[in-house]
Amino acid sequence: MVGGGCAKPRERKKMNEQIETQDINQTALEIKVALANYSDRAKEFAKAETDFKLKKADATLKARELEGKYTVAEKEAWILLECSEEYKNYSTLEIRLNLAKERLRALQNILSGLQTAARI
Repeated sequence: MVGGGCAKPRERKKMNEQIETQDINQTALEIKVALANYSDRAKEFAKAETDFKLKKADATLKARELEGKYTVAEKEAWILLECSEEYKNYSTLEIRLNLAKERLRALQNILSGLQTAARI
């Protein structure tokens, strides 16, 4: 480009292809990282879910002692209170897993758009 003029069409196309290739490669790398993150979150969530369900099952068995003393709703509240820490952890990790999944989907959509633009 001489004297501040525009690049020739052939040069512009080559520059666009380089930029698109860089963008595609960068997005593919981000997907790889996001996939590893999603995998880690899924493992954490699975453990938290197991911990919560086991604690809830234990509390449910203990709640049999409350038969006739409390309503069903009160027993359910007691059970939830017994496993509240596990439930909080389970709920938090479920949100993190969903966020990681959405990040992965967004990156996949960006990559798809870049690949489409590269073909045009």
